[in-house]
Amino acid sequence: MTDNTKAQSFTADFIAEGLDQTRWRFRSLHILNHAITGNNAAKNIVVNWLILAEDGKKMSKSLKNYPDPQDLIQKRGGDSFRLYCLSSPVVRAEPMKFNEKWVEQAFKDFTIPLQNVFNFFETYAKIDQWKSDGTEVYFATGKLEWEMLTRINPEITIEKYDLKIENPVDDYDKYFDIIENNKGKRILIVGWGQGGVIELPTYKISNDLDKWILAELHKMMIEVDTHLQNYILDEATKSAMDFMDKLTNRRLRRSRRRFWSNGMNEDKNSAFSTLFHVLKRYLQILAPFTPFITEYLWLKLADFEEKEENQSIHLSSRPIASKKYINQTLIDETAIIRKIIKLALFVRAKNKIAVKQPLQTLQVKID
Repeated sequence: MTDNTKAQSFTADFIAEGLDQTRWRFRSLHILNHAITGNNAAKNIVVNWLILAEDGKKMSKSLKNYPDPQDLIQKRGGDSFRLYCLSSPVVRAEPMKFNEKWVEQAFKDFTIPLQNVFNFFETYAKIDQWKSDGTEVYFATGKLEWEMLTRINPEITIEKYDLKIENPVDDYDKYFDIIENNKGKRILIVGWGQGGVIELPTYKISNDLDKWILAELHKMMIEVDTHLQNYILDEATKSAMDFMDKLTNRRLRRSRRRFWSNGMNEDKNSAFSTLFHVLKRYLQILAPFTPFITEYLWLKLADFEEKEENQSIHLSSRPIASKKYINQTLIDETAIIRKIIKLALFVRAKNKIAVKQPLQTLQVKID
């Protein structure tokens, strides 16, 4: 190994510490590393500042100007506390006035809705005795790097396959035969051309609600990955949390009747499969932010997959996002519909018209 190789392997991608350590610990690390290797101690430095009391003063045992942390975590969980801190200015080296009500708000906005989504899925999956067969399909074109190959960890690899994916949610028929012959396996299809890696659906999708939530999922995953790569922790956290409203108040609420129908048809299977897939990938994205509830729900989700794997979510690979899923037209149209609904509810409330009362007509002007 050359001296240059040693120097490159020694430099960390990032180190993290409080602002009060930048003058001493960070400076000492850089001086020592330059003396030994000629490089900085780290390529990036994540700096946090102090968490202050609600009145802006430094937290102090003598003043007792802070809530009991054990009591707070017992009531709202460690994940809610983590989300509050990670989405705050403290991760940008700015002071934060700690307020217990924002931990409670994170609990209401994230922890409770996530648990409710899982409870909904669990209830109806048990009623219909629905399970995923555990099949995963990845399509790769161009040169496949070792890091990506280890993330996929395929059980079956099909090389030089004549397959072109334009729209993942509509191209299922192109590789249907591969899934039928390799159910329950993690499959890697290697095709021609350049385009990277994409995870393909393993079931037929025809409902726009499923197409829309998958588009929003991949859009969110790309945003979170981009923010994390640039060490913008608060924006990454907010992007992940914002997805919860789309999953619960838009997709799940509009899909309830699909789960209530008798028997198992193609659309109902798509509703189950999409919700199961979105939950799995969402939990994996959230795992670094909220390690406790994601681990708990991940292990419970394993009961609905016909695989013996039951390892920790923190041992799983990060999911692969793709721009090919992002149907911006569908996202924009859904946003317009959502805006119309909000305006209609506002008009109802202003005129004291109950939501359950049908309207004879509703006219909307769209520029």
